[in-house]
Amino acid sequence: MSDATPDSYERDVERAREEGTDIIERTDDLPPPDHYRAARDLAEMLRARGEDLAALAGEIGLPDVDPARWERLDVARAASYARERHPEAFASIAADHPWLGEAAEGSAHDALGALADRFLGH
Repeated sequence: MSDATPDSYERDVERAREEGTDIIERTDDLPPPDHYRAARDLAEMLRARGEDLAALAGEIGLPDVDPARWERLDVARAASYARERHPEAFASIAADHPWLGEAAEGSAHDALGALADRFLGH
């Protein structure tokens, strides 16, 4: 068992920096906690409304039915679908996760841009 205190940790980190043996701590290597909660809430809402995520995966562009595996773009795609098909339920989720509205809007624009690029041969 360690008797380390926050003060001793800070001293150890400072000593390691001075010696050049410290490890750079990354603060951006995990998605923000709200990312998973939003994905989970979207998945639960869609299932509660009778949507089959396995069947929708290809249509929406989801990599998996497990929202823990969804990246930010996947959440945006699911949000765009939910906003279009279930606007009232989506509005309540967006109240808890305000960034979803903007993500859903961006996903719709990205999808249209991708279709236009494919059509125009870009």
